[in-house]
Formats: sequence, C-alpha cells, structure tokens
Amino acid sequence: MSVPNINGHNLLSLELREPRTGLWVAKVEVDKADALTDPALTIDIDGIQWKGALVCGAVEGTRWHATVTGGSAKLTLEVGPKHYVNTSVQIMLGDILSETGDVASPTIEPSLLSKTLPRWSRPQGSCGAAIRQLADDLQAAFRVLRDGTVWLGTETWPELPNEPCVIPFEDHTHGRMLAAPDRAFLVPGWTYQQRRISLVVTQLTGSSLRQVVAFEQAPVQVVPAVEAAPAVQAATAAAPVQSAASKLDRQLAPVARVVESLVGRRIDLAQWYPSKVVQQLDDGSLELLPDDERIRGDGIGQVPLRHGLPGCTVKVKPGSRVCLFFEDNDAKKPAAGLWPTGEGVLGIELVTETSVTITSPTVRIDGELQVTGEVTAMHGKPTAVKVSKHKHPTGMGPSDMPLPGI
Repeated sequence: MSVPNINGHNLLSLELREPRTGLWVAKVEVDKADALTDPALTIDIDGIQWKGALVCGAVEGTRWHATVTGGSAKLTLEVGPKHYVNTSVQIMLGDILSETGDVASPTIEPSLLSKTLPRWSRPQGSCGAAIRQLADDLQAAFRVLRDGTVWLGTETWPELPNEPCVIPFEDHTHGRMLAAPDRAFLVPGWTYQQRRISLVVTQLTGSSLRQVVAFEQAPVQVVPAVEAAPAVQAATAAAPVQSAASKLDRQLAPVARVVESLVGRRIDLAQWYPSKVVQQLDDGSLELLPDDERIRGDGIGQVPLRHGLPGCTVKVKPGSRVCLFFEDNDAKKPAAGLWPTGEGVLGIELVTETSVTITSPTVRIDGELQVTGEVTAMHGKPTAVKVSKHKHPTGMGPSDMPLPGI
C-alpha cells in the first residue's frame, strides 16, 4: 500500500463521505506546517484518487486541517433564474456548470444530454440546487464523481468486482456495514453482494483503512457532511449488536444537515407567484414578469392561462396581474391563473361542441349582444328567436335583448 497523500503530502487522517446524490466531501489532516495553496487537490489512497478543491483550511501546529469537496468546490455559488423553451439538457446543464467551472462527466448518456424539454424553469439559488432540480425533473440522479466531474443520469447499479475485504460488522436490519478493504473500492451507485450502495464513508487513520456503507434500503439521508468524526473502531463478532450499530449511527447521523449548505435549498414549486402580464400572444399564452426575483430572470414566456373551464379563452391586458404556478410541482410545467379579483380581463370567449344552458330568473347584458345563429327562448316550450341589434317581437313580447328570461 502506497503512502496516502494529498498533492504529494502525507495524509495523517481522513474522513471522506460519498453520497449517491450530491457531492463528496472530505475532512483531511495533513503532515504539513503550512497551508496548501494549490487550486486543485487530489487525494490518493493506494492509487484510488478523488479530485476536488479546497473549501476551507487552517494550520494547527505542524499539521494542516482542511475540508475538500469534489470538483471546483463552487456548487454553492448562486445562479440567477432562467426559463427555457424547447432546450436540450446539455445546454441547460452546461449553463449551470459554466458558472462554476465544473465539467460534465463524459459517462453521461448522450441520449440524456440530447433530450429536449418543452419547458423548464431554473429558479434563483445555488448551482448545486439547480442541478439537483434538473435531475429530479428528469427522474434522474446527479453526483460529483471521484474524478471531479459532474454526472447526471439514471442509476444502472452495476455489480462491483470482488476485492479482498473483511466485514467486521453488518447490520442487516438497517442496511449498514463496516468494511475493512485492502483498497477503497466501495462506491455509491454500485451494487455489492446484490445490495445497492447509497452512501460510503471512507476513513483513514494512519495505515488503518475503513469504509462505512449505507445500503439503499437504509432510512438514511445520503448527503455529505463536513464535520470531523472519530475513526470507527473495529467491531468484533463478539461485540454487542446494539453497540456496533450505535457506532455506525454516529458516523451517519451528521450527514442530514449539511447538504443544504453545500447544495442549497430548492424553491417551492407548490407556491403561487404573483406576476405582471407583459403581453398576451396570439395563441392565448402569456409573457410574464414574476414579482419574486428568485424566479424572475428575464421573464417567462409562452405560459398557458388556465381556467378549469373547457373551451374558455380569456383576453387580458398588459400590465394586469396573474398568479404563476407550476402544475404538478414540476418546473417543466409553468401555468397562470387569473388574479382573484379578475382584474385586467378584456374579453371571454366560450367555444363548445354542445349546448350552453343558463338557468336564471334574470339574465342582464349591458352593451350590444351579437349572436351568430339562433337563440332558443324557453318560455313554456322552446321557441327559436333570431337576434339582431333591432327589436324583435317574440312570444315574450318586444325586447331589446331577446334572451330567455328577459
């Protein structure tokens, strides 16, 4: 086994957390009296490498303590909102990665990159949150790989090759395992002994290498953490199960709360967003400017106006207010509803293939009534009434507006 190192400097200890979704994060202790200033850092343990960048670090005595994460370490950077129409995944992902300097993995399926989404909205937030939302909307996963590239795709769960590995402890109930391999070969997104790996925590103290594994069925949020943790003590078969399981719990427990600070929270797509109408297009869809700057960007176009009434078309005037929402909480499905007060409505058209029945003691129309065809007045029995802007005698007597009930 070669000497574990980071950019050629000896590693005294390491805790590296690799989730199936998100980015890997490592806490390192280096035998070095001054800080590493290299823009790119490579952790090497017996030929297995993780490529990343520095998040933070400090010298304590003759040792350098640092946190390193995969890729550029810039997925926390904030990116502005942007709305796409008929755009490929490659362009949308590339727009996000161009903000951070990260590189898309060459192992992403070309068919996924070439896939075109009719609509997709990227809200303001961290670049990591934007990639995560894109992955969710594609029903895919994303993670930063060991080589530092960003992978997006559908899990295929390939089987890991057999390598020398001692299993000091295994908790089948909760899907966790403590392994003492010769090399850090256990990787999330792969299958080991017919079980899908969700999270791997690689720990190194001196020459002692351990990997704590959480399998997919385990009720664990697989996200990275940056806190240091003591090395896992090798559990023996004679050790109480509860004691060994508790040790694994302590290793996995800090995982849940750090991902939001590294990847960021996504915007709530179940919320309604007040917006101003810029214009209404010929097909009835709207160009909107949302009030909320997190999703505003340069505005969002071709937003359908929903009424819940088949055959109904509403004309609205520029500058009026509507409510923007996302159908099925899906960023690919923006839509708008009229403002609760109905302000800005210029006209309503109702087209049906059947009849429209109005039942009311009184129907009042202010203005001119224009009808193509005939109106049937229900006065005891159906009576056909032709309508023009002149007065017509009917079975109900003269009327300016010869409609039933008037």
